[in-house]
Amino acid sequence: MNIEGLLLELLRIPSPMGEENEKIAFLENYLSDYSPEIEKVSDSTANIWCRSEGKGPHIVFCAHMDTVPPAPGWNNPYSPLLDGDNIIALGSADMQAGLALSIELFKHYSDLGANLTLLLTCDEEGWCRGINHALNRLEGDLCFIPEPSSEAPVLKAPGRSLYEVTITARGGHATEPGTSALVEASNLILNLEKLEVDGSLAILSLHSDSLGLTHPQEAKLILDRHHYNESDNIKETLLSLSDSISISDYERPTPSPKPYSTPETDLVKKFLSYCTKEQETTTSVGDFNFVATKMPTVILGPEGGNWHAPGEWVSRSSIDRVSQIYVEFMNEILSS
Repeated sequence: MNIEGLLLELLRIPSPMGEENEKIAFLENYLSDYSPEIEKVSDSTANIWCRSEGKGPHIVFCAHMDTVPPAPGWNNPYSPLLDGDNIIALGSADMQAGLALSIELFKHYSDLGANLTLLLTCDEEGWCRGINHALNRLEGDLCFIPEPSSEAPVLKAPGRSLYEVTITARGGHATEPGTSALVEASNLILNLEKLEVDGSLAILSLHSDSLGLTHPQEAKLILDRHHYNESDNIKETLLSLSDSISISDYERPTPSPKPYSTPETDLVKKFLSYCTKEQETTTSVGDFNFVATKMPTVILGPEGGNWHAPGEWVSRSSIDRVSQIYVEFMNEILSS
């Protein structure tokens, strides 16, 4: 398996979420011996499926092809830099290393006659449109998603809710005392920063405008909420902070990901026996939230850092160690 060689090639191909066609074309050719099926999601992107109908339990390898766009501060985001044990490039950890790992594992064990599906998705960093497009036909006994996890298996993830908060104020002439929705929104933000919540609460955007020389009468916040409980009372908490706000669910093109905990089936337990670290819980959401509604889902990926930021890196030796865990598990599956 040539995981690092493939990874370096993938890192040189831009694939911001929703615009993965160049990488899709490369991978369609790379997987040409395995009858790849291109599942169109939109004009600018698609999923890739490969199937190997072999022996043993049906194992799915799922990875997303996209990255976030380059953040300010990147000099050469698509020119991977080898720095000792690390590979530095946009998407190296999240999750081009896991993408390369999934592809090479599928190729290797498909050649050995394993019962496998490879699903490469688009738009995971956006609205998870790819996995939602694929979900109705996805099946298997166990799915592996090699998102970065510092070599620790992850069987549990939070859900995500997005809210639009509208702050209103009386306004008034800007040269006279008045009430500003922008000031009220700023005070609300400061109070939100002090809240202790299970999971996370992040402000993604703030917008306000004035009608001429007037104190702004309206401001809007977009709040991101990650939570581990199916029922979440954050709306009530927010409404208690101010009398001048209203809250609505932010309209999104795909369903909100729900929190989940993967059951430890015999197959999952067998895989965990090869892992070298204790289970951890991820703090984020992704394709895995949706896959987990269809089958047991395990995240196990290499160590990395600076995700979504300049200087993103992944550990080469960690990729090797994670690869070995998958190899040992798959070898046992084939020999059973």
